[in-house]
Amino acid sequence: MQKCSPSSNPADFGDFKKRILVAEDNPANQKYVAALLNKLKLEIAIVDNGQKAVEILKNEKFDLIFMDIQMPVMNGFEATREIRRQNNNVPIIALTANAMKGDEQKCLKAGFDAYLAKPLRPQTLQEVLTKYLDKPNHQTNAENDFTKDNTMSGEITSSAAILINWNELNEICDDPEVIQEIAQAVLDDTPGCLNKLTEMIEQQNLPQIEFYAHRLSGAMRTMGATKIVDALKNLEETAGNGDVESIKCIAEDLPRQVNELLAFLSREDWIEQAQKSCAQA
Repeated sequence: MQKCSPSSNPADFGDFKKRILVAEDNPANQKYVAALLNKLKLEIAIVDNGQKAVEILKNEKFDLIFMDIQMPVMNGFEATREIRRQNNNVPIIALTANAMKGDEQKCLKAGFDAYLAKPLRPQTLQEVLTKYLDKPNHQTNAENDFTKDNTMSGEITSSAAILINWNELNEICDDPEVIQEIAQAVLDDTPGCLNKLTEMIEQQNLPQIEFYAHRLSGAMRTMGATKIVDALKNLEETAGNGDVESIKCIAEDLPRQVNELLAFLSREDWIEQAQKSCAQA
């Protein structure tokens, strides 16, 4: 295992230093990914196959994993399934050089949180980091290592803003004051509802999963969060059909999406940013 120590003045992705595990067997790709991550002064460990990734996670903690799909000894799919079997919920981002139709769904079913094609683009990497790591506390010079036109906070905003379909929200209500009141109601009610939904999924309580998925989707629909609504509708229908096997897979990404939306709605300028995101779409 290679370890790349961060240089001084690390970028702040939260209140503590973030650790990234890279599982990649190609030396050139290892160096490239490490170079990109080192620009943000993140602590990096590199392994060259999936088995080593599984083993290191038994003794060490990481905040995010970049996992190549095709590796010797144990490939990325096998390694990710094993990591999930160990109840490790660390975000895992799939990396593949051969992006094929259907690969993204295959990755999500295997337990990956997201899917990226190689070679990684700096801006894409930046978006993934700000999406899955804690929001930076303040700006640093490292922000300009990826893009001169957008700061980290701007990337976070654009990433979260796309969760809201502003046109749909505006059709529901075109009064900004009322929209703000709706947003506050969502902020107040959603955390408890999400916690109950998660609890019911763990208990495999199908009627209650249906109930809380339906309740949560109502709030998300009112906010114009169509992507989350679609996931909740799928979850509700799956629970109604008694398909216990599929429920956890369908619901796996829901907490992250909902919490990302709540963090966005907590911003004072969220309406402006949602409008801007819609205009740029």
